[in-house]
Amino acid sequence: MVALSIALFIWLITATILPGGYDAYHFFLRPWWTGATVPAYAYFATAPFAGLAWPWPWALWGLASIGMFYAACRALGNRWWPAVLISAPVLVNLWLGQMGLFTVGGMLLGWWALRKGHAALMSIAILALLVKPQAGALLALYYAWQLWREQGWRGLAWMTGGAGAVLAVSLLVYGWWPSDFWRTLTTFGFTRAYWNAAVWPWGLLALSALALPATGERARLRVILAANLLAAPYVSVYHGAALAVLTKSPLLVLTILLVWAMPFAGFQVFQAFPLAVIAVEAGRAIINRRARSMRAMA
Repeated sequence: MVALSIALFIWLITATILPGGYDAYHFFLRPWWTGATVPAYAYFATAPFAGLAWPWPWALWGLASIGMFYAACRALGNRWWPAVLISAPVLVNLWLGQMGLFTVGGMLLGWWALRKGHAALMSIAILALLVKPQAGALLALYYAWQLWREQGWRGLAWMTGGAGAVLAVSLLVYGWWPSDFWRTLTTFGFTRAYWNAAVWPWGLLALSALALPATGERARLRVILAANLLAAPYVSVYHGAALAVLTKSPLLVLTILLVWAMPFAGFQVFQAFPLAVIAVEAGRAIINRRARSMRAMA
């Protein structure tokens, strides 16, 4: 906890001195608007920050994000949380004031909901993951499928009902926001942005990695998140925060090196991170399969 307190203190000082938080200021930590680039229900969570004097919305959102990243690392068994906090996806996420908190929080809440059998809470996890579908859509589908396997249609009904209730309230508060949201997505030019790291459509080939025999549940989540990043038509460095939370130290160091290479090789070079994660998990699957074969022959 001492190390975490130091990290939070450093962030708080940084956020009150340096001129960061561009995305938070212009897009997220403000009242909902018709040009919003995330679903309107996300502003239920960011509303308490929007009324504060700048830079406190960015500073406090960063504190909440660090707390969520730390909690997810501890809950999901990643003891390398200091390396996670200085990985490129997390640092860029914090500096811009991005929404990685939703993806990581959705991943953690969905993990917990499956283990406790709380279908209604899964609805919150699904909605959180869909705030940034280029980072969490495949995981949302996987969680829904796992819930169906464990609780059947009844569980899916509870999950759908909970999500529907949140969406209904958002429509009452913000009006018919889906049409505004869709218009923004189709006119903003995300796929043409210079920071777009997508390797689409070739990245769709990464979906074949979902067929890999997982060596464990965390390994399965890593492959799903990595495939999501590779297959998305628009993705940036900060969308990899959830994958960073599940990744051990050596590959986290790779993210830092890739960021330094971007000015020379382009933003797409960042996709080497999820690609490396899939390669490592594929290697582990092959080794485990051979080990089982050898035990069977013995």
